Amino acid sequence: MGVGDRQRPDRLLGGAWLAATLLTAASADILPLAASLAVLGAAAVGSRWPLAGPVLAVIAAPLWLQAAGVSGSLQAPTSPAGIVGASVLGVALVLAVAPRPGRTLRGVVLGLGLVQALRMWLVQDEVPGAPPLAGPLFVATVLVAGAAAVPARRRRRAAAVLACAALVHLGRGGWRMGSVPESSEDVRRLARTGGLARHLDRLVARPALGLAAVAADPLAPRPALDLLPVVGPQRLVDVGWRPGSAPLDPADRCALARALERRGRGGEALRLLRRDGNAPEVAWTRVLLARVQGLPQADDDWGTAPPGTPHLPGAVRLSWSLLANGARQLDFHLDRDVPALYLDVRGQAHRGPPRLWVTVDAGEPRRITPGPTVSTVAIAGPLAAGPHRLRVVFDNDLADADGDRNAWVDAVRAP
Repeated sequence: MGVGDRQRPDRLLGGAWLAATLLTAASADILPLAASLAVLGAAAVGSRWPLAGPVLAVIAAPLWLQAAGVSGSLQAPTSPAGIVGASVLGVALVLAVAPRPGRTLRGVVLGLGLVQALRMWLVQDEVPGAPPLAGPLFVATVLVAGAAAVPARRRRRAAAVLACAALVHLGRGGWRMGSVPESSEDVRRLARTGGLARHLDRLVARPALGLAAVAADPLAPRPALDLLPVVGPQRLVDVGWRPGSAPLDPADRCALARALERRGRGGEALRLLRRDGNAPEVAWTRVLLARVQGLPQADDDWGTAPPGTPHLPGAVRLSWSLLANGARQLDFHLDRDVPALYLDVRGQAHRGPPRLWVTVDAGEPRRITPGPTVSTVAIAGPLAAGPHRLRVVFDNDLADADGDRNAWVDAVRAP
């Protein structure tokens, strides 16, 4: 067989390597790119064509770097798939550039690949954002491709051992992906590897696990939407759920916005309400929260107050008994502009009068010291029509063997 006949398979191998590089580099999944380059790159090492390795390595290097996350995004890979993929590509690049890699170089390359594979085996479940089974697949790729770096006389035995290790690792990853979550740690692991979608019914049936799933992935609309009628909006917000663009009916949207505001996330609450601004109840709640935060709003875009909302002018009976330090609030609707707002208050002194701080919307708190008889005190005004919030804070409670300091708020009035 002549020289040309011996070189023809090598040229075909080089062309296949380059074609695989160009075809798989455009894929969003780095797995086919890593597998193709690792296997073909290792095979090219044994090529009798002297320039096959260096030439193809130079042509494919930019694509390798982009796939490894070094160029393009200018960020090192952080997911197990990216890290293992970068390791495999690095192994293939070293093997391709070296014209005649000896036993020492082969051993070093194999050792580095296996160390990286072991590292990913240990930490793959701790890195967020990894797609399901990406880590096990890449570790298996490293193990199988690493057999090409073993000396020829031991390659068959090494390939068998490494292939068995790869199958065991894939089996372990598949078993962990398919296992049913029994604890919060199981839920967090499945969230990191993208396996929660198969267990939504179980997460809803066991709200504690469902809330752990929401905390592990607060941007996901499910299982939070399924848990909403079970646990209520406040518990979902308390574990960090961010409703974002989740599909919600007006009542749930308003309830979630109020829960967000109670957690100090008023800006997020307003953004949530703006996504369904045409619903009358949503528009009313949006104007209310904007006024409470001191943001400007048009005077005629508040929609319709939710059912059960108190309306003024007139009087609304409150009957608030402030027997310990704390706060009470009332959201109400003014049907027209009013010159002032009044409270009917009384107090019981003990070593000093009780002290109340009264706020309407985003106004300055006003201090009131109620006496033993009912007094009507002006607390704000003038006020424009629409939604408003009244908040009363009692902050100087005192109780001992000689007496008790308390306060009562009987009613709110508007002429």
